[in-house]
Amino acid sequence: MSTESSWVQNSTDEDLSDDDFLFTEDDLDASIGDRLMLSYFVANKRVFIDRTPCRTSLLTGKMYMLEILNGHPDVCHRNFWMQKHVFMNFCDTLKHKGLLTDGKKVSVEEGVAMFLMIVGHTTRYSIIGDRFQHSNNTIHKWFKRVLRAVCSLGTEIISPTNQNGPHECLLRKYPFFKNCIGAIDGMHVAAWVPASRQTSFRGRKTNVTQNVMLACNFDMKFIFVHVGWEGTANDSRVFIDAVTRPSNNFPMPRGDQFYLVDSGYPNMPEFLAPYRG
Repeated sequence: MSTESSWVQNSTDEDLSDDDFLFTEDDLDASIGDRLMLSYFVANKRVFIDRTPCRTSLLTGKMYMLEILNGHPDVCHRNFWMQKHVFMNFCDTLKHKGLLTDGKKVSVEEGVAMFLMIVGHTTRYSIIGDRFQHSNNTIHKWFKRVLRAVCSLGTEIISPTNQNGPHECLLRKYPFFKNCIGAIDGMHVAAWVPASRQTSFRGRKTNVTQNVMLACNFDMKFIFVHVGWEGTANDSRVFIDAVTRPSNNFPMPRGDQFYLVDSGYPNMPEFLAPYRG
């Protein structure tokens, strides 16, 4: 009997380590097969990989941005849903606050432009990639960057403001709206949710939406936004959750102050009564 066979007979399962089972005859055959397949793939890579450049437009993303920002004002508004001065001020604010910085190949202006076109026109990454001559990975990376920056900036922009006396736009309605500080309304915004939860997010128009409650002052500035509720949720239920949960920081009216409320909120005066002071 050979030395190898005698060793196998005298060995027990406890004596064998995991390393002894790393290479078996089956694994050796599989390894040889993988090597042959890899060799065949490398030898015929031109058949499997199309190396024809995909994005070959002479109008790069940087040139496209220069064309829009130096062109007619309406072109910027149609593409980004912002006037040129608003767009540039928005980008400068993100830079000044340190929320975004220029990348090696993509500037802040270009990244914000891609974000606004995706959000404003529900455009796919592939279409934006063809327009700005960037890969889908680059577009996805910048979309997430700008989204985080906008969310961080939103906590500073969407905040209550101190108002002394009636707003000038209410003077003609005085004294009927003497202590009115804003208006509350709800709207349905398109949502992207897993298939297992889409039923509760389908509203009466069968679209997948979320019910969003918003409050704004008379300067047309949002002072409170409450998101995340399913499209089938009742407006009153969304409102009660917004004003009763302390973590939401709802801007409560003080004294005789009150909000104008949309008629879609049934029995809302009774709900608002405890918050009038």
